[in-house]
Amino acid sequence: MSELGTSIFHRSDTLIRLPGPTDETAQTPITGATVTARLYDSTEDSRIADLVTHVRGNEAAAQTIISIPKIRPLPWRAGDTVRVELDDGSAHETTISGAPDTSPADEDRITLAVALPSAAEDGSEIRLRTKASGATILPVVRADSLYSMGDQVELRQDDGTRLITTITQIQVPTVQEGSPLADVADHPQLPAIVTLAGATAVAISPRALFLRKIGADISMAQYGTAVANDDSWGYQGTVQQTHADLELGMQIRVEIDFAGGGIESLPTFDALVVRG
Repeated sequence: MSELGTSIFHRSDTLIRLPGPTDETAQTPITGATVTARLYDSTEDSRIADLVTHVRGNEAAAQTIISIPKIRPLPWRAGDTVRVELDDGSAHETTISGAPDTSPADEDRITLAVALPSAAEDGSEIRLRTKASGATILPVVRADSLYSMGDQVELRQDDGTRLITTITQIQVPTVQEGSPLADVADHPQLPAIVTLAGATAVAISPRALFLRKIGADISMAQYGTAVANDDSWGYQGTVQQTHADLELGMQIRVEIDFAGGGIESLPTFDALVVRG
């Protein structure tokens, strides 16, 4: 077994160690902590993308039903928060009430929970602010070039929790409107749309981290005799030779989630997967 320095050895056990964590105020060793290591492909870090479309037709003050172009796959769902640009220069933020109406031949329609306080003319921007909990379809920056179907991913949700799931589909969206239905040449460029096997548990905002997670979490156990400011003890865990999805040449970021002694930190370091 080798100890992790700047390399993880392919098809060989590699030891991860966090030496001598010490409470700097009390000058006491931090024992009994919960310590977990997680591996990520550092070349495939991404984020939830901004999603922008526009009002189709002039919408008057007090209107709740807004016409928009047809985007497929459909990225909107009940409970999503959107921001509508208004003619007076302000913006109106509210949620989508109920499922979007996709039945019209030349457009889709969303119903706002709170009516427009003033008019929004044709072409006014509509921007996604948050995706409601329960979402499985999400816009992700560069997803079509970074990820593949079946990849395990981790989404950092707005409340700080992690959704760990897999990608079941990646689609480049199309935008159409009008009769006959035609591509919208001047529509803002849309990000790829990712479908996940698992649904979000809480709201998700644009720029939330979306990461390629490599294999399972690694639990780290205490070793040695705990002494403050002494590297002869600490916490350790093993990247097993059978650790899923590790490939030669991968650039891995190791994050250590350390919770104990009233201190929470997230040490990180980089390692290259090399031949064992």
